[in-house]
Amino acid sequence: MKRHTVRKVVNFKEVLAGQSAAKELQKSVASRVDHDDDPQSEWLRKGGTLTDKTACKEFGLTADELAQAFKAGKLQARYTSIFGNPCIRLLRREVEALVKNKRGANYLNEQQAKNELAQVNRDLKQLKKQAANLEKRRSDLMARLEK
Repeated sequence: MKRHTVRKVVNFKEVLAGQSAAKELQKSVASRVDHDDDPQSEWLRKGGTLTDKTACKEFGLTADELAQAFKAGKLQARYTSIFGNPCIRLLRREVEALVKNKRGANYLNEQQAKNELAQVNRDLKQLKKQAANLEKRRSDLMARLEK
């Protein structure tokens, strides 16, 4: 028994026109989508959120101040867990605005500078350790080559 195959005659001009139309549609949709306007994007952006404990540590806030601001509608929060420990995620932008209103812009700038300085010091310490390890490895390799 023979199988009859149906072959469709394809007009390549129509196919190419359809492909270019699809590409144009993708471009127009991509140009209209602005992820900064998406309310969900801030929750997903690296550095866009922080936990309640980090907010207390970085900005000198208390848990009561955060709770009051949340009840007043000044903060959005999402309940999550990190490594099985429950925590509350807050938007960094809103926490910074809260600190600016409560303690002033100078306090906020001072706290941010302190946190950045602490991060730079940690990075320098790590780089010094890496440099020492590389120097040790270099001297070991030099000694091996001299033998």
